[in-house]
Amino acid sequence: ALESLPAPPLMMLDEPTGGLDPSRRLEAWETIRRFQQKCKTILLTTHYMEEADALCSRIILIDRGKLVAQGSSEELKSTLSDELLVEYSFAEMPSNELVQRVAGLEGVLKATNKGLSLEINLKKPALPQVQQTVYQSNLLIKSSSQKEITLNDVFFHYTGRQLFRDKEG
Repeated sequence: ALESLPAPPLMMLDEPTGGLDPSRRLEAWETIRRFQQKCKTILLTTHYMEEADALCSRIILIDRGKLVAQGSSEELKSTLSDELLVEYSFAEMPSNELVQRVAGLEGVLKATNKGLSLEINLKKPALPQVQQTVYQSNLLIKSSSQKEITLNDVFFHYTGRQLFRDKEG
């Protein structure tokens, strides 16, 4: 439907991929990219951070009606550049004691037990101490990985909210 429209100087798209299956969503993204070449400005509202990351040159994060951050995707992610998100996968579930020990280390912002894995958000200087604590647990480590900071991480950082924890609004 978008393809048949003339290219206006400003196009507003409100949740253009809400309810679409993954295949149709990617098709919509390609259509939006083609319009980006024709239109001077596209204003896109979305709840999908990966969509904003893929399509937008400038992003405004709004929480409960208030602007909390703005900039390019890279600018927003760089605000967390002193942080890492590390995940360890184990052959068996890590104990609550290990999770609490890691969470109590200086520089650890959050440690989350995710079943057979432990996800740790930390300041970069804390990494050696975290590694030592995890290795001393004597759990068989199947893998460890360092995740890229995402716009979801940025949103949760600026809003102070976390997935599944914040029931308000």
